[in-house]
Amino acid sequence: MKKALLALISSTMLVGTLSAADVNATAPEKADAINTGWYMGLGLGAAGYSDSDMGKDFDNYEIQVDQKSNLGVKIYAGYKFNSIVAVEASYINYGTYSYKAAGTTTDAVNTKVSPSSLNVMANLGYDFLDDQLRPFALVGLGYVNFGQSSNPSHEVYSTDNGAAVVIGTGLEYTPSIFPGIGFRFTIEQDTAYVIQSYDNPTKEDKAYANRLALISLGVNYKF
Repeated sequence: MKKALLALISSTMLVGTLSAADVNATAPEKADAINTGWYMGLGLGAAGYSDSDMGKDFDNYEIQVDQKSNLGVKIYAGYKFNSIVAVEASYINYGTYSYKAAGTTTDAVNTKVSPSSLNVMANLGYDFLDDQLRPFALVGLGYVNFGQSSNPSHEVYSTDNGAAVVIGTGLEYTPSIFPGIGFRFTIEQDTAYVIQSYDNPTKEDKAYANRLALISLGVNYKF
């Protein structure tokens, strides 16, 4: 009887040890599955545009941006290597903005810009709350197209596109009850340095830091 009891206890302890080993072996695999992989998403929010008073140096007369905020749309995709590092690419449309002659209420200049950007960024953050909450920072480079539309005599930009520096910050929430689905709040800015050339020989070419900003809410899916 004692031998049978000892055998039963030994078998139970062995099964428990093997089960614990299985759990320990699979835990890193589960963590890796959560913290790595491809993802893509969509964001909507408030966009803003600033030309750093470039319009005030316009050749013929002073002009200014009539509307400085708009609806912005963002499409993004990336690959998450681990809980800290991801690489991300995005396309952002910042809406349409119009210029007008300073001191007037009409769109006398008849110039509009519809800026958009293509960005490649590092997404650096860390997962908390059982991999559900992740604050992050964005830093990278972009290419901005201002989408200028006007008659040639009223063009604001000598060059309609340019390289940009991208920075941003945000917070992502991936609830465990919705596997693969994440919700994101992001604040980001593209700064494109544009060199303006003037027909007036008395004016020297000048560089302006044109800023495009977006505050957005988004949803993404990890494959």
